[in-house]
Amino acid sequence: MVLHENVPYDKIYVKKKNDLLKEGIKRMEKRFSKYLKVLSILLLLLLCFCNTKNVSAFSSWDTTNKKVIKIDKDVKANVYFSEDRQECWITKLTVNGKCSKVVIPSMIEGASVVRIASENDLELDRIWNIFGVMYSTDDGTISKNNTNIKSIVLPDSVTQIAMFSFAGLTKLETIHLPKKLQQIASHLFYQCRKMKKITIPEATISIDFSAFYQCGSLEEIKISKKNPKYKVSKQLILSKDGSMLYHWSKYTGKMIIPARVEKIGNDAFNTLSTKRPGVQISIEKANTNFGVSNNCLYEKQTGKLIAALVNSKNEVHIPKQVKILPEKIIWVGYPTDIYIPKTARRWYCDWLVGSGFYTTGTIHIEGDDMPILCGPNKNTILPVQHYYQLSKVLEKKMIKYMKSQDRGVIKRGKRIRFV
Repeated sequence: MVLHENVPYDKIYVKKKNDLLKEGIKRMEKRFSKYLKVLSILLLLLLCFCNTKNVSAFSSWDTTNKKVIKIDKDVKANVYFSEDRQECWITKLTVNGKCSKVVIPSMIEGASVVRIASENDLELDRIWNIFGVMYSTDDGTISKNNTNIKSIVLPDSVTQIAMFSFAGLTKLETIHLPKKLQQIASHLFYQCRKMKKITIPEATISIDFSAFYQCGSLEEIKISKKNPKYKVSKQLILSKDGSMLYHWSKYTGKMIIPARVEKIGNDAFNTLSTKRPGVQISIEKANTNFGVSNNCLYEKQTGKLIAALVNSKNEVHIPKQVKILPEKIIWVGYPTDIYIPKTARRWYCDWLVGSGFYTTGTIHIEGDDMPILCGPNKNTILPVQHYYQLSKVLEKKMIKYMKSQDRGVIKRGKRIRFV
C-alpha cells in the first residue's frame, strides 16, 4: 500500500477496506448467480424426470412390512410393496436345492414387479446377490451359490436390476432380460461361467461391461438394431456413430478395430482370455488414432498404452512406440514378466492395477534412466513387492530413490525387490 502525502493513514486503510469489500461482494454475487442457474437446471430436470411414466425409482417402499411369498412351487420371494400397493420390489429369492429354472411373475398380489435388488445392495464392503449370497469386496470372492440354476426368466415389468444380482451362478446358461430394462449394472453376471449368449433389450441405454467379468464361456452379446445407443458392426459393439468401441459382440479370438473408432471403453477386452487360442487385437489401416505392436494397443498421437495382452509365455512386451504408462491400462491375462522399453518414460499412479501381476514376477526396464513419475502420490507409482531387472546404472538410481522413500532392498541374483 502506498501512503499519499497529506492523507491520513486510517482514511486510506478504511477506503482500501471498503474497496476490497465491494470487490468481494461482486465476486460472491457472480458465484451465487452461477450456482442459482445450475440449481434451477437441476430442479427442472428433476421435475421432468418425476413426470415420466417410469416412477419406480421414486416409489415409497413400505420397508416395515416385508412379506415372504411363494411365487412357484420351488421358489419363494422376499417382497416389499410400495405404499400405494401398485408396485413391488423383490429383495431375495429362496429356491429348492433341485430347482434349475426360475420364472418370476410380472405381478405379485396385484402389484407390478418393478425392481430386483438385495435390500443390502448399498453396502460397499459387502454385496449380496438376489439369492442372498454375499460377495466380498475385500478379496473378490463370492460364497457358495445356487449351483443348480440353469435358466432365469424375468418379466417385462422390471425396470431396475441391481449390480451383482446374478453373480456367482456358475451353472446359469440362459436369462431373459426385461424389455424395459434401461441399465445393465456392474458385475451383474459375474462368474456366470456357463452362459454362452445373451440378448440386450432394445430399451437398454447403459451397459457396464464389467457385468460380464469371468464369464469364460460367453460367445455372443446380441443387441437389437432398434437400440438408440449401441450397434453391432463387424462383430463389435460400437456407439451408433461408430466412434466408440465398447466390447466385442461375437467372440472369435480376434478383434479388428474399425477405422472410425476414436475411443475405447475400459472394459472393451475384459472377457478376452489368453487361455482361449488365438487371441489377437488388430486395427484397420485407415484408423489414424491407434496402433498395435506386440499385441499391445496404444494411442498414436500421445504414445499412451491402452491395452496389453500377455503372450503364450505369460509375458508382456510393451512396444517402443509407447511413451506413457497411464493410470488405466487394460490388462488381458496374468503376466509373470513385463518388459518396458526406454521410450516409456512417463509413469502414472496405479498403472499396474488390474494386471494380476504375480509378486514373484519381474519388471524389466530398458535403459539407464529413471522413469518420470507423474501425478499425485508419486511415492506409490513404482510397484513394491515385485522384482526388477535393471542395468547397473539404473539399479543404483532406483535403490537411492527407494531408500529416500524408506523402502528396503532385497537382492536376488540379478534381480532386486523393494519392500
